[in-house]
Amino acid sequence: MVLLGTINPNFQQLKDGNVGRYIGMTILRAFVSLMLVGLVQFYFVLPAMYWPKYLWVIFFPILWNCIITWIEIMDDNDTIVPAGVLTVILAILLVVSMVVGISPYTNTEANLRPLMNIKIADNLPSEQQDKLDLNHILSVPPEMASWKANKVISGGGKNYGAFFQVGTLELQKIQGRQMYAAPLIYNGFMAWWRSDGTPGFVLVDAEDPNLDARLVILDQPMKYLPEGNFGDNLERYLYNRGYSDYTQYEQVFEVNDSLRPYYVVTLTKFSSGFTGEVVEKVLLVDPITGSIQSFVPGTTPQWVDRAFPRALATQYAEWWGQYIHGWWNQFIGGSKDVLKPVGGVILVYGNSEHPDFFIQMTSHTENDQSLVGYFLFNSHLNEAMYYVIGAGTGKSYGHSASVETLVEAREEVTTPKFHTSFITYYPNLYGEPTWVVPIISPNHLVEKIAFVHAPNSQASNAVAIGNNKTEALSAYLELLARVRSESIGKVPTDQANLMVASGPVSRIGMVPLTDGIRYFIELNDMPNRIFQVPPGTTPGILAMTREKDIVRLQYLDTKEGVLSVQQFINTRYANLTVSPEQKTYDEQVTEQRGTEKDKAEYLELLKNQKRLDELRKKFGETVTPDK
Repeated sequence: MVLLGTINPNFQQLKDGNVGRYIGMTILRAFVSLMLVGLVQFYFVLPAMYWPKYLWVIFFPILWNCIITWIEIMDDNDTIVPAGVLTVILAILLVVSMVVGISPYTNTEANLRPLMNIKIADNLPSEQQDKLDLNHILSVPPEMASWKANKVISGGGKNYGAFFQVGTLELQKIQGRQMYAAPLIYNGFMAWWRSDGTPGFVLVDAEDPNLDARLVILDQPMKYLPEGNFGDNLERYLYNRGYSDYTQYEQVFEVNDSLRPYYVVTLTKFSSGFTGEVVEKVLLVDPITGSIQSFVPGTTPQWVDRAFPRALATQYAEWWGQYIHGWWNQFIGGSKDVLKPVGGVILVYGNSEHPDFFIQMTSHTENDQSLVGYFLFNSHLNEAMYYVIGAGTGKSYGHSASVETLVEAREEVTTPKFHTSFITYYPNLYGEPTWVVPIISPNHLVEKIAFVHAPNSQASNAVAIGNNKTEALSAYLELLARVRSESIGKVPTDQANLMVASGPVSRIGMVPLTDGIRYFIELNDMPNRIFQVPPGTTPGILAMTREKDIVRLQYLDTKEGVLSVQQFINTRYANLTVSPEQKTYDEQVTEQRGTEKDKAEYLELLKNQKRLDELRKKFGETVTPDK
C-alpha cells in the first residue's frame, strides 16, 4: 500500500522526453513514501491491517503523492490531469471513510447497543450470590500500594531505583489473595540501552495494610515490555509476529500462582465501521522468553484475571445507556431514559476466582448524585448482569463520588486532615450492598476504614468508621442492626447467620470507649471465638458476670474471630424480678438517654451538613475523588 505513494503519475514528462526528471521525481516519491510515510506508519503508529482501518494506510501515501504532483505541475506548468486524478482518489477515500464512519450510528440499537451481552437481573446480587469472605476485603488502596512499592525497590542492599521504576500496579488474585503486581520498567532510554531487561516485579498485599511490599527478582530478566524500545517493545514485537491484523486494545501485567509473570494482551476488531470493537483473541506473552500463547475468549487459564479490557467494558456500558432509544434521541428526543457510566470502573472480587467490573450508571443529568443501577461485567467474557436499584424501594443509593463526599464530611476524617482513597463496592457484605472506603493520612498510610450502607448511602447515619477492619465491621454490624430494626420493628438479621451459643464463661473483659463500655467474652466450649457485646446491652448484668457463669449469647456468625453479640443473658440472673417503681425509673432513664442521644445525633448531622456545604462550595456540586 505504501508503494502507491511511489508511482509518478506525471507521464507527460515521458512524452516530452524528460526521462531523467521523471525518474528523479519517482525516486523522490519512493524515498519519502517508503522512508517517511512507511516508517512512521509501520514502525511508530503500527496500524491494524483490517477493513476499514487500512483505508488510512492507503490515504497517506496517496496524499503525499498528490502534494508532490501538484507542486511539480505548478512549477512546470504541466497538465493538471495527474494531480486531478490523485485528488479525486483522495476525495473518494474520504467519502468512503465518512460513510463507513457514520454507518454504525444510523442504527445504534442494532449496531452498538447489543455488543454487550446483557441480562437484566430480577434481584440484587445480595439475594443470589454467596456471601463475601470477610478475610478478603480490599483494605489497601493503590495510593498506599504505590508508596510501599516505591520504597521496596531501593532496599535490600541493591539500589534498583537507579535504573528502574515501578510500572502500573494491577490488582489481581494471586495464591488466593488480592494483590497488586507491577513490573519494574526502565528509567528512560539509557537504562534500556545499558540493560538486558528488567530484573523482576513488585507484589503488594491488598488485603492487609500491615504487610510490606515484596520485590521478586527473577532468574532471567524481562525483555519484552510495553516500555521497551525498538524490537523489545511489546506492541511492536507482537505486530511483527503475525498480529498486525488486530488492534492491541489492552496490555495487562499479571502473575500466576507460581509467580511467573505474563502480559495479557487483548486483540480486537471493529464490528461496524470505525467502531464497535469486539475481542477476537487473548494472548499470553512471556516477557522473559517472548513466547506467545493465543486463546479465544473464555478459554484462558483460570489464573488469568482480566481477559476482557476494562476500557471496552466501560465503552459497552456507555453505548448501552446512551443509545437506549437510538442515536437521534439525544438530539430530538430530549435524551429520554438515557443513562451514563459514572465513577470509573471498580474491580470487585467476591468468592470466585475471577473479578467483575463494577460499572455504575446514573442519569444523564450533570449533577445527579444518585445511582440508578449498575453492571457486574464478567472480566473473562462479554457477559454482564445489570441490576436496577433504588426505583420504587424508598432507598437512596448514591454513586461512588457522592459516597466519598459523605465520608470526607465526617469529623473523624476532616479533623486529622485525612482523605478517602479507592472506594470499593461489595454486593453482599453481611447480606447487604456495601461501600468500603479506606481513609488515608497525608503520609499514605491507611488510618481508618469506613463501611457505608449502600441503600442509604446519601444519609450521614449510614457510615460506620473504625480504626481497623475489625473495629469498623463491628460498628457496621451495629449500624445494620439499627437500620433493620427501624425498617421492620425488631432487631433483625440474616437468619442464616443468627446463631446461639451457651455455656460457662472462661474469660471476660471490658474496654471503655467513647460510646460506652464494650465487653469481650470467651466461652469454654468455643475457645477460638471472642464475643463482643456492644455498649448498652444489659450493662448491669454484664458488670456482675464472672468466670464460670452460664450465659446465653445470640450473635451474628460472620466466620470471624471476633463476633458481635445481639442478645446477652446470664442464667444466674435470668429470674430476677423488677419492682414497678424500678421499672418506671429505668424507663425514664432510657427515655432521657434516648433524648440525649437524639440531640447528639442531631448536632452531628448539623456538623456534617455544614462540612458538606463547605466542600460543595469549594469544589462544586460534585466532589470527585481526585479533588
